[in-house]
Amino acid sequence: MRVLILTEGYSHTGYGHISRCTAIAQVFRERNANVTFIVNGDESVKNLVQSYPLFVFNWLENTERLLEYLSQDDIIVIDSYLAGKGLYTEIRQRVKVAAYLDDFNRLEYPEGIIINGTVGAELIPYKRNLGQRYLLGKDYVILREAFKNLCGHREIREKIKTVLITFGGSDPLNLTPKILEKLTNCYANLRKIVILGPAFSHKAEIERMADDNTVIYRNVEAEVMRDLMLAADLAISAAGQTINELAITGLPSVIFKVAENQGNNIAGWKNIGFVDEFIDATKDWHIDDLDKIMLKFENSEYRREIFCRGISQIDGKGAHRIMKAVTRMFYEMNMDMRLAKEEDLLPLFELTNDRMVRQNSFSTHAISLDEHRNWFYATLKNRARRLFVFYEKEKLIGQVRFDIEENNSAVISISIGANYRGFGLALCLLEKALRHFHERERQISKIYAYVKTENMASRYAFIRAGFKDCVSDNKHALKYCYCLLYTSPSP
Repeated sequence: MRVLILTEGYSHTGYGHISRCTAIAQVFRERNANVTFIVNGDESVKNLVQSYPLFVFNWLENTERLLEYLSQDDIIVIDSYLAGKGLYTEIRQRVKVAAYLDDFNRLEYPEGIIINGTVGAELIPYKRNLGQRYLLGKDYVILREAFKNLCGHREIREKIKTVLITFGGSDPLNLTPKILEKLTNCYANLRKIVILGPAFSHKAEIERMADDNTVIYRNVEAEVMRDLMLAADLAISAAGQTINELAITGLPSVIFKVAENQGNNIAGWKNIGFVDEFIDATKDWHIDDLDKIMLKFENSEYRREIFCRGISQIDGKGAHRIMKAVTRMFYEMNMDMRLAKEEDLLPLFELTNDRMVRQNSFSTHAISLDEHRNWFYATLKNRARRLFVFYEKEKLIGQVRFDIEENNSAVISISIGANYRGFGLALCLLEKALRHFHERERQISKIYAYVKTENMASRYAFIRAGFKDCVSDNKHALKYCYCLLYTSPSP
């Protein structure tokens, strides 16, 4: 599986798109996908995407070169504020699956997956068209790897001792010097940690006004940024992607709006209560506006409330959920289903002896090839058994089996190969198999499933497919029932 990530980032605009795209790239690579970046940017982006194949050129203008990289075998993830609908449509026609990162309902996207990990994004009135899926809200907040699995522990001191100042990769409104000057003159006892992004162009100005309580960092890695956030008592920050990292570390923050596209992000966090008041730096404002907000944060209980609201909202698994949803769509679109035939003997033998398949079976012993061969050929001849297999090209994804019983009922079982687990494909296999089985066996009115209590994945898949709990006649398993509308055979 090949994943192309198409995005943009320049030293003068910042690297927010690249930052979240690298987080997505990492989870795809963890599942053995080949990930390549195509970036509309300058040479500075090469330092940010060092571990992936990278092509840097203006793909908005050189579309012919861009389209040469695309293939119907590809997944493409696009994160752009500049590309128009026409180019999105042209790209979509050349790939298997397209996913679009969006922050403010920027345009009407072609069919694919629209991703908005802004808190509260589920309230945005997207026009939902056929062939589109939406991943919206806090469950899809994209965080860098360093910010996952945080324990939520933070010491809320009685008094603020350390303030973190961060305005992204470039600080386009040059707010950092103004903030530092204010803190140096009016809050001299505070320790000030100043983060300068890779595109910040006023470092000399910062160094001139820094006092003995000022520490300046430049181009910090994600792990360092995480640790600095955990060590600080308060942050003064722009409202871009950083606000999500502030929230998951529980760091109370004075938020500045520095671009119009940050409005939804601020609104979502205000609704949660992690952001109370903010300063709109895109309009007229005065540095003394900072005093009123700082005064509120002097109350440690207020800071504790903000801390709790932040850490309760996101879990750091947004990129994983995105990867799973995109991969699931890819396999659904590449999947072929048919009844089993002789050539499936060995692939099914390997699946049958998969460790997890044996563990979830009611007979857990390993199956010999002779046993399997006898069972398999008997199955092909058995008129009361339907064995459906699912392939992605030449690779077996899984199987769904129906054993027809008396009283117009059948028993269903399912197993999925190790490389295809964890994407939610069980639901897809069940739905396809149920539909085809019903078309072939109109006399069947009920289908039963028996699942070991500890097999949570199968239980969840059957329930999502429409199966209902019923009283089990097997003391070792839970029993589920799926009711089909009975249709008498045509005369």
